[in-house]
Amino acid sequence: MQSIQERLNSRSAGRILDVATGQGAALKFLIDSSKDYESAVGVDIADRLIEAAKSQFDDPRITFQKQSAEDLQFVDNSFDTIIINYSLHHLRDPKKALSEIKRVLKPGGMLIISEMHQTSPTPLQLTQIMWHHLGSEIDQIIGVCHNQTFERDELIRLVEESGLVVQEIVKEDDNKPVSKEQMEQAVDILRQRLEQLAGHPRHEEMKVRVDEIRERLDTIGCALPPALVFLCTKA
Repeated sequence: MQSIQERLNSRSAGRILDVATGQGAALKFLIDSSKDYESAVGVDIADRLIEAAKSQFDDPRITFQKQSAEDLQFVDNSFDTIIINYSLHHLRDPKKALSEIKRVLKPGGMLIISEMHQTSPTPLQLTQIMWHHLGSEIDQIIGVCHNQTFERDELIRLVEESGLVVQEIVKEDDNKPVSKEQMEQAVDILRQRLEQLAGHPRHEEMKVRVDEIRERLDTIGCALPPALVFLCTKA
């Protein structure tokens, strides 16, 4: 089975769209891995992320726009290659987002969907999932859309029911450990975000959960969660 990078190496990416681009890491991977490309656009709803992404590129063919994944401002069949990386669980309506992505993807074009899930994690992976789920609960309380991760079968069903043609599903589950320093920084960020909930009825309960996650770092460790990569096209 060819790796995703090998597949990209052998094709021109044409016109690229990176949905929920964040700081542009997935877009950089796609551009660096592709044989060549015509142009690229990254969209996100967060101004600070768009500005951060802009700072990563100096190619005039690469632009960024503030747009919602559920309401893409492009005409039908606009892009040869689209990527959405670890972002479906951040969306209010992932079904609508996939419908929009399908609409703007050219027939025969390539769509890459990468998404983590929470099914059958190792003990190390469970530490990261606990951290992520607590963070998503905090975000939801303060008004930021951030859902818990999908179950594996739920994720597969979501993509398969989108009307896209799923050519291959690649499992990403190497149980690669996250360094203790990185995870400690992540826990510190969680504590800082939790302070925004001072006085909230769930504040003390969530503080206890942060402490439990911190203890797991010392006793068990942490690893990246299991994930799936979908290679899709449009008929």
